[in-house]
Amino acid sequence: MASAAEWRAASRLPPKTEDVELFHPQLKDRAPDVVMRVWEGRGKENVSEAHRRAMEMLEQWQRGRPQQPSRAELAARYRKFADIWYEDTHLTSSLQAKVLHPAYLRIIGMGTSALPFILRDLRDRPAQWFVALVSITDADPVRPGDTFATATKRWLRWGREHGIEID
Repeated sequence: MASAAEWRAASRLPPKTEDVELFHPQLKDRAPDVVMRVWEGRGKENVSEAHRRAMEMLEQWQRGRPQQPSRAELAARYRKFADIWYEDTHLTSSLQAKVLHPAYLRIIGMGTSALPFILRDLRDRPAQWFVALVSITDADPVRPGDTFATATKRWLRWGREHGIEID
């Protein structure tokens, strides 16, 4: 079984430090201080004091949670992961390989904030986004036997009916 580092390298996902940015962009500026305080404490006898200071910083951060990422930041994250996914999976016919790709899972992890971008891609650059849409929305407007084109139309209609702007 591949290690996390091997999996990340094979999937060409951003380094682990970018994981912090994915959900809490402002934590990126505070996390190094916390890590450094704990690290500095390791060389001293008073590790607990360094740990206490680090925990205080985290608690302060949690009380003043950062703002949600802007639409432009979300769009950039989505595009980064979608481009990786398209490039890595466009030649595969395996639905399982497509939907279990780490970049695809990261897009699902963005939750409802990814919906406008997924629907836009579905309209402009059709691909297998149906599993992500069902996972995020817990809805499925597609009927058994629908063609890909019909499924795409149904999802785009669902997006309009639910007020999701894709332009």
